[in-house]
Amino acid sequence: MRRQFFGILGFAMIVTASSALGADRDGNFRVKGFGLESCESYTAASAGSAPRHFAFRSWLNGYLTAYNQLAASTYGITGKANLESLTAWLAEYCQARPGVSFVLAVSALTAALEPNRLTEQPASTPKAALSEADRETVRRIQRVLKDKGYYTGTTDGLFGPGTRMGLEAFQRKEGLNVTGQPDVPTLDRLKLLR
Repeated sequence: MRRQFFGILGFAMIVTASSALGADRDGNFRVKGFGLESCESYTAASAGSAPRHFAFRSWLNGYLTAYNQLAASTYGITGKANLESLTAWLAEYCQARPGVSFVLAVSALTAALEPNRLTEQPASTPKAALSEADRETVRRIQRVLKDKGYYTGTTDGLFGPGTRMGLEAFQRKEGLNVTGQPDVPTLDRLKLLR
């Protein structure tokens, strides 16, 4: 089944210690994209192909961004934790609970992070470095884009302007939303999720 990824707006359920859930009056809410997947699926992706794991990580980043935007007194729910430590926490959580949905696992993660969240922007925020798994995913994207004539740079695994422009050109040609990002529909069309 083809899954649709909604980026940063993919999921905006907010759980805070001091406020109610963002849902309808009965506590129900709609989940989109990779949040519907099971923990078992996340665990398999973590051990398997980098692009599918990258898609889970992208969904997680979208969820966390929405959380940061909508939760009261929260600049950064992750505090000083990096993406590697978050995905390691999720891997441990999901291995113990394979039948739980990924959205519930991420909700449990945010609840665990809540006490150490950043409540205001630090004086300087460093750019996050790509992990080696992410760099390998970007290399694979660059190779496919290059083979299709959308990228002329080196396959260095760095997500720069050339890679973004190549993705935009590919997305335009394929009739996808032009985001310049390796979202799930784009990765699927590039045949990198199979």
